[in-house]
Amino acid sequence: MRRLSRPGYGEGFILTLILTIGALMVVYGLQIIALNLLQAAGVVLLAIGGYTLIFSAYTRADRLFFAVWGAIASGMGASLALYVFVNPIISLGLILILLGVLGIVAMMRRGEG
Repeated sequence: MRRLSRPGYGEGFILTLILTIGALMVVYGLQIIALNLLQAAGVVLLAIGGYTLIFSAYTRADRLFFAVWGAIASGMGASLALYVFVNPIISLGLILILLGVLGIVAMMRRGEG
């Protein structure tokens, strides 16, 4: 009997993208929340970034790579989705701080810090 392989990043990425866009279409169609295109793109990036961060926690290889890109996508998504409430410069500054902290953690784990 053939053993099923563990799904990779791409499968989860596609599922997250489909579910997020579907949910946005339902929310927009029911007029629950008024979204513009920039905010919708932010929600999609935020979902993809969240998935990437979760994937980085469970993967064995390239953990730091996925964590950094997850943080970047989440931060950009949050700044786009919430640009009406939060200044995007503040959001981008927080992304840079988070990336710096991730770099410090990675160096300390390797014994370089």
